[in-house]
Amino acid sequence: AVNGTIEGTISDSSGGVLPGVTVTITNTDTGLERSVITNVEGFYRALLLPLGQYRIAAELQGFKKSEQGG
Repeated sequence: AVNGTIEGTISDSSGGVLPGVTVTITNTDTGLERSVITNVEGFYRALLLPLGQYRIAAELQGFKKSEQGG
């Protein structure tokens, strides 16, 4: 495969899903960024990403920004 998918569900500390979260997916080797928004179930999916290492950042007004890499 030459492309991959990153997907997940964003929830708060009590387990409630969060719609409308901006999820920024950054390839740490190339700097390529893709942004997607979570749906009403807190789900996001970024398709056709070149293979590589990525960092994920999630932002929503009123919440602390969260980042995860590797």
